[in-house]
Amino acid sequence: MENQVKERNIKLSKLDIIGMILIILFLPIIIINATLVIKGMINPEKVPTVFGYAPLIVISDSMDLEYSKDYGNPGAFNKGDLIFIKEIDPSDLKENDIISYLDEDNEVVSHRIIRFEDKNGVRMIITKGDYSVSEDPAVHPDRVVGIYKTRLAKLGGLAMFIQKPIGVLVLIGIPVLIYLAVDLVNKNKEKKASQAKNEELEAELSNKENEKPTGSVEEYEARLETLKERLAANEKELRKVKKEYLPLRKVNRTLENDEKKLRRKEAIV
Repeated sequence: MENQVKERNIKLSKLDIIGMILIILFLPIIIINATLVIKGMINPEKVPTVFGYAPLIVISDSMDLEYSKDYGNPGAFNKGDLIFIKEIDPSDLKENDIISYLDEDNEVVSHRIIRFEDKNGVRMIITKGDYSVSEDPAVHPDRVVGIYKTRLAKLGGLAMFIQKPIGVLVLIGIPVLIYLAVDLVNKNKEKKASQAKNEELEAELSNKENEKPTGSVEEYEARLETLKERLAANEKELRKVKKEYLPLRKVNRTLENDEKKLRRKEAIV
């Protein structure tokens, strides 16, 4: 009985660990993605952020990584990359920083700062793409979204996909399907183990049916009670996994025969 309980606990622990890993991996992504989508819908003119950071998808070659390296510029990214920017006070910016800002069309541009110019007392920012031929129009500090921090190569397409309704469904469905698959495998293992245990009990009780009673009435009754408890525990386990298992009628008939033998022995004693 104790061994069965321990075995069940171990299996549940493994399943719980797998579930926790899936939650740790996917739940933050789902929450962050949902937060960005909702913020973007509420305020479409502002780049949505989470804890001061915002993911952006690179859709042009203006900051091509290899070109940037050829000219000795630190840090750049390629078309299709997923980049992360962090909110920053524009007064802390310096030359050679890569920033993201909103242009005149309210589109996000991520280019490198090449210099600053004073215009009517305002420190205007001049940027240029490493792979671009011309400079960008001067950027007002209020239009700065953030400073470039890091990138995930070639993950821009995936990020764009999970922002769509079908992508959200897939993102939620993957961990659910994995969890259900693991649960199904474990329950099938439990079913086979329970069936084997049931067959073992049937064989043991069949032997008891043909066995000549020995020892005192109390000892025989105790052994019979133990077998009943084991059978009841196994039957309960079978019901837990909600599967169809071997019928217990034969086992019950064997128990009834043993009880009759016990009563006859009590009459003789």
